Amino acid sequence: MTDTLTITAPGLATITTTGLTLRAGISINAYHDLGRDLIAMRRMVGVYLADYARAGIERIGDTEARGVWAALETETGEAGLAKQLDLHLGLPALAPSARTWQLSGEHYLVAERECETPDDAAKWLAVAAEAKLDARQLQLTIRAGEVRRAKPTPAGTRVALPSLWRVVAEWRHFAAHAVTAERLSAEERADTLRLLQPIVDYAASLSMEAQGVA
Repeated sequence: MTDTLTITAPGLATITTTGLTLRAGISINAYHDLGRDLIAMRRMVGVYLADYARAGIERIGDTEARGVWAALETETGEAGLAKQLDLHLGLPALAPSARTWQLSGEHYLVAERECETPDDAAKWLAVAAEAKLDARQLQLTIRAGEVRRAKPTPAGTRVALPSLWRVVAEWRHFAAHAVTAERLSAEERADTLRLLQPIVDYAASLSMEAQGVA
């Protein structure tokens, strides 16, 4: 993939952390280009975070980079930021020339989960860009080995719950990238236990039923 963009926003507008101001006398074409750039930036936020996290570890060291992430989490109030950056390390380490702004960070996460190598991920991401697949359709396509599109759900149809296989697959992905228990604070451990307790209870009920316990 070579459909990359050079962000032109600095020449067309003033962008701060709180807003955007258009340049006086901006042309229709420039206004169009700025909108395209903003959409591209929105789609690529996850990939930017992956680049930031990976480059930080490479250039200032693992411990130091993670220390900065923790400090940013406290400074900005972005709960879970450090874990999010750690998760984004799992995105395929594709060079910018192998990416396209037409895909979102979710597409890249799907490719990381479903593909064994960066080359395989790049191949299917190119297919997704050409066929204009959303992230779910990309997942179906990779598993089928050919372009697949999810059929629209008819009005009034009851949406099925996620399959157990999907839940387990998501859990395995989480477990592979999760921060170890030793690195969690007491509050984070308590929150994690609270979220997992319904799963533990469900597994226990299945065990009791298998043993014939009412």
